[in-house]
Amino acid sequence: MVKKIIRLYRAEGKGDSKEGVPAPSWVKQTLEYQRNVEASGRWFTDDLKEAEWYIKNEYPSGKILFVDVPKEIANHYRVSQLKKTGGKLIGENPFAFSRRPEKEYFLPREIANQKRDYTKGVWGRKNLAMKFSILFISGGIILGINSLTATGNIVLNLTKTTSGLLGILFFIVGLVGFLLLKK
Repeated sequence: MVKKIIRLYRAEGKGDSKEGVPAPSWVKQTLEYQRNVEASGRWFTDDLKEAEWYIKNEYPSGKILFVDVPKEIANHYRVSQLKKTGGKLIGENPFAFSRRPEKEYFLPREIANQKRDYTKGVWGRKNLAMKFSILFISGGIILGINSLTATGNIVLNLTKTTSGLLGILFFIVGLVGFLLLKK
């Protein structure tokens, strides 16, 4: 019997706060903070778009991570399936801290620690598109320079030769792609 695997994603920022600023030492000593740290890194979603939303809106300098889990096991940790204990701490009652219990998973540390970088693990769409944009810009510059001669009209050489026109086209396509991806 083949087990179905589900890919779960999470957005992760830098440091131990949203802005990457460490918490003061007196805060780190509180039981609530320590339990929050214990629960951190364990929230996942099965929706890549949701993880991308967190990167765009909450952790702009963060990254998306993923973990592959057998679906049968993952379903045990879907927040909507967890027992509602009524506790006031995340580790005791993840349901009370969930925004979307049907989409979120609160994984045990052993599974959550298997997370990998999504952009490196599968090259990420944005990462790959950025590389192609830079390739087009570079190709455009090379073709443009190749079409120039030491004597003569630069504009005429760029617009009247095939390599010059291709250079302009590649450069524009690459630049537009680059600018769209930087948003």
